[in-house]
Amino acid sequence: MTSSRHISEFRTLIVAFLFPWIHLLSQGQRRLGILFLLFEVLSSYVLTHGMLRSTTDALLAPYEGLSILVAVILIDIIGRFLCVISATRARTRSYMESYSRIISRRLSRDPKGILGLLVLGGFVFLVLVAPLISSDPLVMNFGAVLQKPSATYLLGTDMYGRDVFSRIVYGTRYTLGIGVTATVLNILLGATLGLVAGYFRGVIDAILMRILEILNSIPFLMLAILIVAMFGSSTSLLIVVLSVFVLQPARIVRSQVLELREKDYVKAARAIGATPIRIICCHLLPNTVGTLLVVASIRVGQNILSLAGLSFLGMGITPPTPSWGSMLQEGRSVILQCPWLGIFPGMAIFTTVLAFNLVGDSLRDALDPRLKL
Repeated sequence: MTSSRHISEFRTLIVAFLFPWIHLLSQGQRRLGILFLLFEVLSSYVLTHGMLRSTTDALLAPYEGLSILVAVILIDIIGRFLCVISATRARTRSYMESYSRIISRRLSRDPKGILGLLVLGGFVFLVLVAPLISSDPLVMNFGAVLQKPSATYLLGTDMYGRDVFSRIVYGTRYTLGIGVTATVLNILLGATLGLVAGYFRGVIDAILMRILEILNSIPFLMLAILIVAMFGSSTSLLIVVLSVFVLQPARIVRSQVLELREKDYVKAARAIGATPIRIICCHLLPNTVGTLLVVASIRVGQNILSLAGLSFLGMGITPPTPSWGSMLQEGRSVILQCPWLGIFPGMAIFTTVLAFNLVGDSLRDALDPRLKL
């Protein structure tokens, strides 16, 4: 009896590793099973498509195709091992659900959150496989200027004969890279200032808040244009401008910490001699993570819009490097005759910002303790 049970469990683990989508579907997790199967199909298609397009040199390039191939394989293997771990834990699952499982269940039941995650996952997938599904975005072909969308050029070409699809795909790398990096730095700096100001209060709080009020009183776009005009446009400077000069998370975290520092568990930690750093890191910071996640998801969309606006004005990513904002600016003069030059980059900006806002709204609902479990 015991041996047959072990054989059944071993067979379940083998199926979970070799055919994770089948295991997920059999466990009632239809959405995860379909997503995993979709990822497998897309990965296989992209790698096969890259081979058929004679991009073997891209696949073997040390910094492009090979790294992409390794990344896709690692993501696939990690997903399979996570499925095996979930199958192992399913046999010893207790009736008590952790808070993270409750949050995951709420997110999985929210259609707008799932839609936002699917869209963002699609853009991240494009970033990973860009060299395999698109051509060089900088190559000019003056024999194919302003071509309409067709089988050869999926989204048409611009006034220099460059493939619009390739420029949007590679522009996703710069847009998401700068937007996410600036948001991470913004959250780290804002959370640190908010925690320090909210916990210590007094003179430190007054000084930090007055500095933030001065920075927030200056229109961001005007300040960004001034800084870029003085020091020149570069990726590192754009990240600094987007992360340092809009520190709204600091005020949000501060207001939350002012309430949390009066809780009994914080007073108890202070009474037994816990240092301020320990109280901040162990008691205050974990209770602000949910708020920071919501702020971060919305802040990424705002940074993408700001980056597109700066690029449209010629103060963002320097041409000919592809970026969605600069593509709108380059096609502005012929937008009536060639509407695809404005429609597709605009749709990319709109879709990405909308996806981040949907995820942020879904996170806010999932983290709301007043909702039913």
